[in-house]
Amino acid sequence: MLQTFEKLPTESLRGFIVWVPVLAHDTPLAAFEHISSDPRLLEGWDENRKISDAFKQTLALHRIAWDAYMIYAADVVWNDEKNPPLPTFWMHQLNGDSGADPALTLQEDVFFKAAQDQLKVTAHAGQAAQAAR
Repeated sequence: MLQTFEKLPTESLRGFIVWVPVLAHDTPLAAFEHISSDPRLLEGWDENRKISDAFKQTLALHRIAWDAYMIYAADVVWNDEKNPPLPTFWMHQLNGDSGADPALTLQEDVFFKAAQDQLKVTAHAGQAAQAAR
């Protein structure tokens, strides 16, 4: 995901990174050591896995969501803090027992292309809205 942000320097791209304790070495300090300096990214520690559990439901997983990478269209409305909306596109690095579709296993070039395409859709919609005014 960070490579996608590096390759797409537009201010229209925003991201959230949620760090969760899954492995023994997952701690707030370890997460802090990996925090990006990109101002378009908001990062946080989800100690009780509330965010991960919410995405578990949204993505229909058998366990918490982690190592999941999601893209949302600019017009997706987030109006329920307990149940995030379905992403427009997503990929993962989860094991087969997670319930995640193996066809959606992370491929950086595919994820990058999906992000790039979504930014084009967003830009086109913005231009259309400007023209309509």
